[in-house]
Amino acid sequence: MSYDLVRQTHPGAPSVVGARVRHTPTGRLGRIAPAVPGLGAQLRVRFEGEVLPCRVDPASLVFAIAALVTLPGRRP
Repeated sequence: MSYDLVRQTHPGAPSVVGARVRHTPTGRLGRIAPAVPGLGAQLRVRFEGEVLPCRVDPASLVFAIAALVTLPGRRP
């Protein structure tokens, strides 16, 4: 499963499993969890302090974009 529909309907949403997100209505922080069948255009987010991931609309999330860091001796 993948988040292809989310990528099509929300082009600015980097729907990558493991990406850090902040839920704007509540301010909670979490990470994108793997997709499951039947999600539609929603993401599964595992918020900090919770065991099970929740279904969240991508429009209500702020995606934390981290700068890429090259490691010495490694190819970028």
